[in-house]
Amino acid sequence: MRKQHNTPRCRGNRGLVRPFAPMPLKRLPFPTLVVASPTDPRVTFDQATAFAAAWGADLADAGDLGHMGNETHLGLWPAGLLMLGRLLEKARL
Repeated sequence: MRKQHNTPRCRGNRGLVRPFAPMPLKRLPFPTLVVASPTDPRVTFDQATAFAAAWGADLADAGDLGHMGNETHLGLWPAGLLMLGRLLEKARL
């Protein structure tokens, strides 16, 4: 049985989301890609850029998608598949 969480669903209100703190900011030992949207109301593009730099990750601008969570319903996302392909190539997988 899946554990039920008592966290309210977030609808663009940062106050309802539990923080991922402290955010680890050490270089990751594997190829990494941060995919970010300049219109994300939860993580600014500047924050995503800083995370990518700290992790040694590439940064991909996903365009005007807002927050790319479950409610975005991207489905089969061709641009995302291309990004994944490039990451897998970089990782030699």
